[in-house]
Amino acid sequence: MDLASFITRRLVYAALVLLALSVLVFSILQLVPGDPAVTVGGMGASQADIEVIRHQLGFDQPVWWQFLSWLGGLFTGDWGTSIVSREPVLPILIERFRMTLLLASAGILFAAVVGVTLGVNAALRANSVSDLLLSVIALIGVSAPIFWIGLILQLIFSVRLGLLPSTGAGSLSHLILPALAIGGNSIGIIMRMTRASLLEVLQQDYVRTAQAKGLKHRTVIYTHALRNAFVPILTVIGIQFAYLMGGAVLIETVFVWPGIGKLLADSVFRRDFPIVQGAILIIGAFFILVNTLVDFAYTIVDPRIKAS
Repeated sequence: MDLASFITRRLVYAALVLLALSVLVFSILQLVPGDPAVTVGGMGASQADIEVIRHQLGFDQPVWWQFLSWLGGLFTGDWGTSIVSREPVLPILIERFRMTLLLASAGILFAAVVGVTLGVNAALRANSVSDLLLSVIALIGVSAPIFWIGLILQLIFSVRLGLLPSTGAGSLSHLILPALAIGGNSIGIIMRMTRASLLEVLQQDYVRTAQAKGLKHRTVIYTHALRNAFVPILTVIGIQFAYLMGGAVLIETVFVWPGIGKLLADSVFRRDFPIVQGAILIIGAFFILVNTLVDFAYTIVDPRIKAS
């Protein structure tokens, strides 16, 4: 299969999955109890007022018509109007997504650097005391709930030491704690995959041949072994990056970070369905995009994948 066919097939898959996701998101929200028209009208609204609001919002139309209208709006840039703020949904989502992307990027960068470094060190010292200690730390990191890590960081660096702000956004100091919290959970996963993948590659004949030729140990590890071990590591980093977008719902709530995760959590409680639909769709689309880019990256790291 040539590269053009490979890319075309992956893009078609991504479009089909995105369409299925849009159907799923719309269907689930139809089953959620509560009437958004009642939320808009308030406690004092009469039944007649609520019916008028339902008509204005289009909720009195058949479900299939509402879905097609919403789906058509996605392609024309009209993602609806927020039921609560009465503002267009798309600009709100773009601004909040930008903040979440900043947070997730900082988190995965931190997790990738620390996780790969620790994983390489654990593989080179396999079955030693330091390897056992790193494995225990990785297990704790994987098991710890992401919001718990955030609360512990707030307690130590904000409450006890007073070094960093505990909530809010606007400066680098506001970014550090939520980025450490959201990336901390991924360090253990990346480290374990790096260790396992590198140990497997180190057993290959070409690595022993390179060592027998007298190449420097650092050259053998970082030029030959780690490059070939990087495909599964790249997969894990890509999946974790997409996972962080979902985990942002918790971390952004803990740190009051104005991202799409906090917007989603607030909108669920307010029955602001246009915001909820758009936010879930953007997070899902980002997940699909990252996985597609990881597939493309395979062909760069290991050209044999393109051929197959």
